[in-house]
Amino acid sequence: MTDSVAANVEQWTQTNAEFTDAAAERAWSRSEITWGVFKIPESAVDALGDVNGLDVVELGCGTAFFSSWLVRRGARPVAVDPTPAQLATARRMQEESGIVFPLVEAPGEAVPLPAASFDLALSDYGASLWADPYAWIPEAARLLREHGFEILKLIEVEPPADAVAVEAYDYVPAAWATRWPTEEIWTARKR
Repeated sequence: MTDSVAANVEQWTQTNAEFTDAAAERAWSRSEITWGVFKIPESAVDALGDVNGLDVVELGCGTAFFSSWLVRRGARPVAVDPTPAQLATARRMQEESGIVFPLVEAPGEAVPLPAASFDLALSDYGASLWADPYAWIPEAARLLREHGFEILKLIEVEPPADAVAVEAYDYVPAAWATRWPTEEIWTARKR
């Protein structure tokens, strides 16, 4: 385990104890996919499109609520995270909800899954922020079935003026985020 992965595991173990374990039930119970700290609905962003029947790997899944949303839309996710505490919360939520999918303990930079196994790789406040981009992006490419990215969209997620950030991420005031991009979604596909 690299120093950066160890530091992330330590941080997210603490965050899980203080915040995410308690918030997991709310996140897993939501019916619509939302993006980022301002919970912008997927219906307003349209970043994913139809995921029914897709094999999806979520890198840096945390408590895996995003993967639970994908299951409800017909996808077959595998949720990957290096933090045992986060995955323990995800397992608890699977038991409580009955929504079950594979959970893999690993960093986004080195995923112990076969190459070319997935149609879609995603990270929502996971590997995209906490992992080395020079390592996790090639790893995501390795896991996907085709070669070469084609950028389809860059979406700068803009919250409504009255938005309130998720409590743990309240360092970004909505008024500021409406003027300056604080979050973005890159939609890409393999060529």
